[in-house]
Amino acid sequence: MMLQEERDSFSKLLIGGGFTDAWRRQHPEVTGYTYWNYRFNTRTSNKGWRLDYFMVRQQFADLHLLMPAYSSRAFLNTSCIT
Repeated sequence: MMLQEERDSFSKLLIGGGFTDAWRRQHPEVTGYTYWNYRFNTRTSNKGWRLDYFMVRQQFADLHLLMPAYSSRAFLNTSCIT
């Protein structure tokens, strides 16, 4: 898992710099991950990480970009959506 120090640094650098996660903004109700630790079988418990963020400037955040909502439950194979 990410340490709080890493989360704070991410927020300060990107979100504090005028960026927003466009995927999260378009899909606020979806818990979506792009990585699950296979060593600890975290896919079955749906405890993953988002490794790919769609960071855009605030002024572009409301554009309707083609970013599908995805979740671990929707994909049963071993590859993630990228």
